[in-house]
Amino acid sequence: MRFALLFLFHASFVYLTVAAHDGTLLWQYPVGGSMSFCPAVNAEGVVYISAPDRSVHALNGETGQAHWSYPTELGVATAPVLGTDGTVYVGLLDTNIVALNGETGELLWETPAVRKASVLGLTRDSTLFAHGGYGLLLALNASNGGVVWETSLELLQASSGLALNALGECFLTAKGRLLTIDGATGDVLEEYVTDGNSTGAFYPVLAADGTACVGTWTSGFGAVDLVSQSLRWQYLTPEQWDSPSVIGPDGTVYVCTGTLQAINGGTGSLRWRFVGEGRILYSPALAADGTLYVGAEDKNLYAIHAEEGVERWRFTGGDRMAGPPTIGPNGTVYVACRDGNLYAVSGSAPLANSPWPKWQHNLANTGESHWTEGAAEVLSQSGGELAPAGAVVRLWVNAKGGAPFEYQWYRDGELIPDATENQLVFFEVGFADEGSYHAVASNALGTATTAPMEVAVGYSLGVDWYPVLGTVTGVPEGGVVTPGTEVVLEAQGTEGHEFLRWEGNVESDENPLTVVVESNLQIRARFVVEPGTLLWSATTGGEVRGSPAIGEDGTVYVGTSRGIAVDGYTGTIKWRGLPVGAWSEGITPVVDDSGSVFFSDGFAMVAADGHAGEIMWLTRGTGTWNGSNPVSVSDDRLVYLAAGSGKLLAMQAATGFSAWEVQTGSNHSSPAAL
Repeated sequence: MRFALLFLFHASFVYLTVAAHDGTLLWQYPVGGSMSFCPAVNAEGVVYISAPDRSVHALNGETGQAHWSYPTELGVATAPVLGTDGTVYVGLLDTNIVALNGETGELLWETPAVRKASVLGLTRDSTLFAHGGYGLLLALNASNGGVVWETSLELLQASSGLALNALGECFLTAKGRLLTIDGATGDVLEEYVTDGNSTGAFYPVLAADGTACVGTWTSGFGAVDLVSQSLRWQYLTPEQWDSPSVIGPDGTVYVCTGTLQAINGGTGSLRWRFVGEGRILYSPALAADGTLYVGAEDKNLYAIHAEEGVERWRFTGGDRMAGPPTIGPNGTVYVACRDGNLYAVSGSAPLANSPWPKWQHNLANTGESHWTEGAAEVLSQSGGELAPAGAVVRLWVNAKGGAPFEYQWYRDGELIPDATENQLVFFEVGFADEGSYHAVASNALGTATTAPMEVAVGYSLGVDWYPVLGTVTGVPEGGVVTPGTEVVLEAQGTEGHEFLRWEGNVESDENPLTVVVESNLQIRARFVVEPGTLLWSATTGGEVRGSPAIGEDGTVYVGTSRGIAVDGYTGTIKWRGLPVGAWSEGITPVVDDSGSVFFSDGFAMVAADGHAGEIMWLTRGTGTWNGSNPVSVSDDRLVYLAAGSGKLLAMQAATGFSAWEVQTGSNHSSPAAL
């Protein structure tokens, strides 16, 4: 393909005209330092930025040329917010809040505040909200800057985000609390304690089902039902969570805590985790074609497949990416970098139409969502499945519309008593649970019915072997079959590695082997192998300092800069990216017979599901710096921790609750149990 490459050099920007492919640098604009504010973009593609050079700039989104700049004396304290008439609103470091003409940069009005704002929000009826540190919260008339009301909330934090709904309510976070504020008066309507910890709660974002996703510094984040003021679900992570999440069209929640994670918005369970070459900390932006854009400390802007969690492409800048990206109407991705530039990178689609697709919700950075209104609709739901007997099966529905919602589940058309949540869980599914299920979600304006969800129960058939030694054919796809299924397995060794026998739940030297599956089975194929033969190697992506732990199913758990789980037969990485802190410094994990993995991350005692890589519970404040391998699992399902606080602790393996503790003095070694 032939194309022209034209470099245009101006005093303030570099513009490259190319036949752009996704991930191509279109232009870069110097902003005078490291900029962490998310740009705002209007419908015509004009980009507005609050720059470190103490100015607000308006740029041509296609070329990067400056339309105008508005200088300030001390600098800009908030990201720009755009009104429907094109007005640009920003908060300044001198505590003033200003409104600028979006076409010319002319000052329209200026209103002083008691303290500087850290974030602004704007409603459709032109009420401008500003809040910042030390309790600042005020509402202004966006047309003239007049103060509607002003209040001081003692526990309100700076930079903790702001969200607005269609009812005119404002949602803020205080230390350990989610507040619902009456937008007309400033009165506190509701106060939900997120985790009872004074270290903080951050960045509420509004989902379509009437919940707010809120993060904390101590226990990950959760979905809070804004009507009942109850916790819908909680997702745990030992790492600090201090950037807003993003919500996709199907309700999936995307969040960054060093890695990019996709969480089922109906259940709070992990869907996938993406690990970059460096830490991923800022909010992503979601495009209409299902691409997530997110910046990382490794200098890369990543484009990630939102459904699968795999990398599509990356753009490498001159330094670490410095803030949340945004997406223009033509699909261009705008992201700030610590090298002092704003980059414009070619993308493939405009911003997604979803409950919360980017930082402060929309291209105008208003923080206002109108997904939480209207009759009930089914946003997303689980599908049917063939599950092995004894497995956990979770059916769920994610609704949208005006809260509150009521849910009712049915089986084969018959109402299920007391099944009135948005999910229906079988913790050990059996043949008696088979059937066709559906749910009805309703609110004051209407009802919506899910598609049928078929639950069928079978048996699992797992077959393990070392691929370097041979192959096995006939293994059923998915590993689950209906009862009585006849499976023919055939093993073929590579040169010098003849087949020996089958082991596990079936012991035989027949080859091929015919198996009638009447229970859950695990079978291993053995081949001739010389001692010392390398069976596999796995690239961990970091230095391995601690010893591995091996589960009963052969999974190998090891710590690097991120914890990983490796298939013990193939060397395939099952999952990676579990944030484990001190595990990477040589802490050895412990795994029990249920597949649960226990470790200390230097600040917390953590239990994770070894199969999925998802945290089950964590306990902080144990002071675990001193023990190199600080956990041991006993037969009575207790986990022992020799803590740096000078105590020997016993915790219940299933819950993390304390069983007992004893003062021992300073601990420098691992406990053991008979």
